[in-house]
Amino acid sequence: MTNALRIRPQAEADMLETYAWCEDRKPGLGEQFLSGIDDCLDGIRQHPRASLKRFPYSIFYFVHEAEIVILACLHAKRRPGTLRSRL
Repeated sequence: MTNALRIRPQAEADMLETYAWCEDRKPGLGEQFLSGIDDCLDGIRQHPRASLKRFPYSIFYFVHEAEIVILACLHAKRRPGTLRSRL
């Protein structure tokens, strides 16, 4: 079963910021990051326990009825308060 997916603007900004950071470090790495995000989001749609591979980032979301709401895409070392402020 495929669930609807809604990405909040803050989560999209997280992803674009990380893309830019990765591209600054190594051209093409940002594209690999976005590809990993796409794979993870596809996995979440199919099975809401999927995780991002290769990159130390987590996608935080909740399921409400038939919709998956993406709250954030944060580095594993980021302060926990960052996520709390989005709830």
